[in-house]
Amino acid sequence: MLVFAIVLIYFGGCSYQNVDVIKENAADVWNRAGYDVVGYEGYQIGSFLGQPGGKVWYIVKRKGHDGITYHGFISKWGSEFHIYDLQAIDAISPK
Repeated sequence: MLVFAIVLIYFGGCSYQNVDVIKENAADVWNRAGYDVVGYEGYQIGSFLGQPGGKVWYIVKRKGHDGITYHGFISKWGSEFHIYDLQAIDAISPK
C-alpha cells in the first residue's frame, strides 16, 4: 500500500506545466545568460520531486565564442526561469 501511495503521489505531481511559457521566453532567458539558441532538443515531464512542471532542452552557443556548443534545459520556478544541466557537447574536437 505504501509503494502504491508513493507512486501515486509521484506521478500525480508530474506535469508538462510551463512548457509553453518556457518556449515563449527561452530565447530571452538564454540571451541574458550569454548564449544564442542554435537548436531545440525537446521537452520532458517534471515533478515536485525535481523541477516542478516541464523541462525544455536546447542546444546553445556562447556569445562571442566560436566552436563549442552546449545543451541544457530551462525550468520555471515560480516567476523565475532557471538554466540547468548545461554541458559542452563538442568541447574536444580533432584538428
